[in-house]
Amino acid sequence: MRVPARSAWFVVWLGLGCGGSGPDSGEIPDELDARPTSLVEERASRGDAEHRPGGGRFGRARRFTNLTQPPEIDWPRPSHLVDFRGELFFAVDYRSGAPEGELWASDGSARNTRRIQSFPPPYAVFNGIDVAQVVGDTLYLTINHTEMYGEAWVSDGTTPGTVRLVDFPEPFGNSVTPVMPIRNRVYFIRTFQPSPFDPGFSELWSSDGSRPGTRRVVTLSEQSYAPTSACQASTGDWAFFGLSDAATGNEPWISDGTPEGTHLLADLNPGPTGSTPCAGGNPPKALGDEVYFTRSREGEPELWATDGTATGTRKVLEAPAKPLQVVKRHLYVVQHQPEGLALWKVRIRDGRDDAPEHAVTIPNAPGARFPSSVVSSLAVGGRLYLMLRANDAEEGEPNGQLWVTDGSPRGTRLLHDTITVRENAAPLIERYDMLASGQHVLFGCHATGKGRELCITDGTPRGTGLLQDLDPGARSSSPHSFVCAGQHIHFVAHDAEHGYEVWKLRPHAGLHPSTSCVTSRQGQQ
Repeated sequence: MRVPARSAWFVVWLGLGCGGSGPDSGEIPDELDARPTSLVEERASRGDAEHRPGGGRFGRARRFTNLTQPPEIDWPRPSHLVDFRGELFFAVDYRSGAPEGELWASDGSARNTRRIQSFPPPYAVFNGIDVAQVVGDTLYLTINHTEMYGEAWVSDGTTPGTVRLVDFPEPFGNSVTPVMPIRNRVYFIRTFQPSPFDPGFSELWSSDGSRPGTRRVVTLSEQSYAPTSACQASTGDWAFFGLSDAATGNEPWISDGTPEGTHLLADLNPGPTGSTPCAGGNPPKALGDEVYFTRSREGEPELWATDGTATGTRKVLEAPAKPLQVVKRHLYVVQHQPEGLALWKVRIRDGRDDAPEHAVTIPNAPGARFPSSVVSSLAVGGRLYLMLRANDAEEGEPNGQLWVTDGSPRGTRLLHDTITVRENAAPLIERYDMLASGQHVLFGCHATGKGRELCITDGTPRGTGLLQDLDPGARSSSPHSFVCAGQHIHFVAHDAEHGYEVWKLRPHAGLHPSTSCVTSRQGQQ
């Protein structure tokens, strides 16, 4: 199973979230009218609603939070949006030096947008939510402070029910990973380090979502550095994670939730050098009963798979490769060639990896001196959407593109030149998230004279374009952090008057977001 070697290429990963409506702001109307210009409304008035982007399936996006505290127009900021029990939950991050971070919730109206909990740092300068994830009927939070202090919290959606899972005895030096579900419990790794430069020890902890039901399972290593939070995956019966220790370096570990079932999977690079699973920010992918991950060898990533046993841990491709999006049981791999991105796919079935097949090559953007890189991807409906950034493009040429493919040359097409170097007017945050609602995909794109705004596609060039100019004029609103909750699609966007706030968008035509929604953070198998 080989990808044909080329003289110069590498593989890139398809990346691919107290009462009152605001702090001391008083009550604000349920519908905050930012009066954005909408292509939907303009074209509908001309009677061509069936041919405009969106096809009449979405209403007008509206801002419904008022978090900004003058004179700080860009602070605080909402982040980490998640759907929990049919409502939107999100973090509110304050500028470094502020006393605390917060958890908020909303049903999409200003009246019912409320603070749930504050996270006062015990002795640190600043803290905030680092990870928010829903497992079953529980919201788990990873809180990180400065001064190397991390905590694991849990929430049932109420202020009394949002509590710290465990009180660690050491006041500083803790780091905590996100939780990994194994059967009916969740597991996380706590590492204690006296300083960022000294090895400490790592422990596996288990929880049923309550303080009494949270306990230490086993000490993983007496001389280890903090594991990378993005380097973990769970099949449901066992979990995979990367861990560095003095003896073996950074290598893959596994756990089935028991002390005896928690151990080093394999020393793939013998000795303290380590194979560095998930190098370059490439998280592992759980597919069925197996996990696909990267091994770094001489600086090049190799695609490996494991069934949780040392004998079942194997190299999938002889050439450098990384775990990518999965579309209809195919694992997609991108080969970075001088002429563009060569897309390959590997059929995964019954624990076997079929030989990789070349699908299509996406050419470089016009004027780009270097091949494009994938900054975001979304797999939905048997198709793969790719947000590409053209590296070091010429002045005025597009340096961002949106492509779609079904894995065939005929079904691969350019949908939109998303940004141009000359006209880019991005705000402080530039994100490339995407969300699929039914047969449409929402994303941020650059429209001439309008900055980076809310755009939509149905997978065809004609059905791709601006949905709404959230910050009228040449400024960019840079919509990001898309998530579906309740009856609305929610996201964060920026405007000159209000800074970063949460917006909502209501689909029409019988689309129910909670059952028809996929984000680029989730992917689809």
